[in-house]
Amino acid sequence: MKRVSQLFYYEFSRQHNKAKWEKTMTSTKVIAIVFVIFALLIGVVGFRLQNSNGFNINDLIKDFYTNVVTELISVAFAILILEYLDQQRELRQNKKHLIHLLQSKKKDLVNWAIEELRVHGWAFDGTLKNIYLGGADLSYADLCNFVFTGSILSEANLFGADLSQTNLEKTDLSWANLSEANLNETNLTKADLQGTNLTKTNLKEAQLAGATLLDANLSRADLYGANLNRTNLRGNNFRGA
Repeated sequence: MKRVSQLFYYEFSRQHNKAKWEKTMTSTKVIAIVFVIFALLIGVVGFRLQNSNGFNINDLIKDFYTNVVTELISVAFAILILEYLDQQRELRQNKKHLIHLLQSKKKDLVNWAIEELRVHGWAFDGTLKNIYLGGADLSYADLCNFVFTGSILSEANLFGADLSQTNLEKTDLSWANLSEANLNETNLTKADLQGTNLTKTNLKEAQLAGATLLDANLSRADLYGANLNRTNLRGNNFRGA
């Protein structure tokens, strides 16, 4: 019940912030559009007055309408730029929040964060590059096709996780538990797998070129078709592999 309540809280917070942001964004757009329309109206009126005769008071508008139009349009563009920057800030905060949840001890929160990253495309666009997930519990997680290039996953629990076709190039997986995980066609080029538990792990056609597997446990691991070019395999346990 506690896990469900916490998950509900995060989901409610996300929806509340999203609704708040959409309301703010709509208001900002309306203000910008009003400025643009107002600027265009003044521009039209000024143009007509500049080409007509008979109204003395029009001289003032004739002299200043061009500057007024320019200023109003500048304000409108400034509002739209600020809106864009605020939107980017909101996106960064959401991404940071989800990455933080990947380190949660609550599996429901971890799985929810993984699904959110997948749905928004942030699992594949480089958002998860060079992040820290040392010691995270990602056991049985579906991380297929995720991009973790250069990230730190040392001592992480990835038991039974699906990491097929995942990009783990230059990732630190030292002393991690990858026992019974699926790393079929996974990119582990130059990855640090020192002391990693790869017992019964599916490494079919995995790219392990230049990887460090010093003292790794590859007992009964499936390495069929794997690329082991320039791989450091000293001190490995290949029993049954």
